[in-house]
Amino acid sequence: MKTDVDFLHGGVFRAIMLFSLPLIAQSLLQSLYNVVDSIVVGKFLGEGPLAAVGSAYSLMTLLGSVMIGLSLGSGVVFSFYMGKNDGRRLAVGIAHSFVVLGISSLIIMVASYLLLDRMIVLMRIPSSLVGYAESYLKTVFAGIPSLFLTYWASAVFRSRGNSTAPFATLLFSFFLNVVLDILFIAFLDMGIAGAALATTASEYVASAILCLLLFLREGVRLEAGDFHPDAAMLKEIFSLSFLVSLQQTVMNFGILMVQSLVNSYGPGMMAAFSIGVKVDGIAYLPLQEYGNGLSYFLSANRGKGDYGRIGRGIMSAFAFIFAFGLFSSLAVNLLSSSIASVFLSSPSEEIVGILSRYLLVEGSFYVLIGLLFFFYAYFRSMGRPGMSLVLTVISLGLRVLLAYTLSSTFLGSDGIFLSIPVGWLIADVVGFAAMGLKKGKNLLKTLD
Repeated sequence: MKTDVDFLHGGVFRAIMLFSLPLIAQSLLQSLYNVVDSIVVGKFLGEGPLAAVGSAYSLMTLLGSVMIGLSLGSGVVFSFYMGKNDGRRLAVGIAHSFVVLGISSLIIMVASYLLLDRMIVLMRIPSSLVGYAESYLKTVFAGIPSLFLTYWASAVFRSRGNSTAPFATLLFSFFLNVVLDILFIAFLDMGIAGAALATTASEYVASAILCLLLFLREGVRLEAGDFHPDAAMLKEIFSLSFLVSLQQTVMNFGILMVQSLVNSYGPGMMAAFSIGVKVDGIAYLPLQEYGNGLSYFLSANRGKGDYGRIGRGIMSAFAFIFAFGLFSSLAVNLLSSSIASVFLSSPSEEIVGILSRYLLVEGSFYVLIGLLFFFYAYFRSMGRPGMSLVLTVISLGLRVLLAYTLSSTFLGSDGIFLSIPVGWLIADVVGFAAMGLKKGKNLLKTLD
């Protein structure tokens, strides 16, 4: 079975990077979806609606985490069978993953509408912003099924070494989102609901195009028999996907709990934190997607049994994480004082001050989150997704605990910011220990 990027032969770093670059570009565009919404909303509607969109973004990230986890776990299974050159089992896995993701998306969408009021209370959104948040979320919830189609089709493409098609599709959808944002908000005066409608419509267009490309151009063929319940395949998918989904859910629930604490400080803090989170999403995104690309690489070579190549992939990942993490931290710190003006026409001194402190405290440690993304990829691809969950619980659990504890001291809101890199650091230490010193020595021996 031919793939666009050959994980099994040739230069290791080159293969991972060629595969990861479209992933990075695609995720940047996905982040820019929300950034564009925030910029247009902030410029045309003001700080209140911007703060509401920021809170809504945290909630949507949580809701989408189940599907992201299922697609990541499924992608590892797909890559494994690509490495084994087993087309029959690959087709069965693709079909079963489609059913699992589809059912999950419908359950999440229905539950989101039924529990909307309770979620808003949990997030402690100020009463003055509840109307904005409800208007935005009710429209965005309708786009949840489109996310399932996009994540599933992307996982299939990536397992075949093709990360370019999902990126190209999203690129078109991104520009459509920009046009619709401006049309609905600036010209049709639809308010915050217009931003939500632009995002939802663009997501459906992206999912439709990507699925058409998968079947018509990529030549993926599924037969009725591929959908017949296969207990062994379901167990294989769930053994990875369930824990990866739980990991994603725990991670984003922790983020939502921190967002709830942030909301208690009022609209100024909410707006600044919303901007900071979006800056983070862009600044360390290449590290996250390099890790996702690495997991496909490692899984394919595990399927082949080439552990020497796995070792070289790991060492190249460490080099990239330290180089890019330090560069990203430096760039964010140099630009911190001017970033608020990108999102708001006339940002208040309060917002500029909070955002600058956030980026100084949290943005200086992107290497730590880069290492955490590496451990997620390593344990997931090596068939140990439970360890990824453990690291997530440590990182996010400590972040929530420290955020609530430190913010009640003289540190105030700065305690929320400090809790983030501390959680990363402790999780990294546990990750290194879990790899094992003996295993690490044996791994180094494979590099010659």
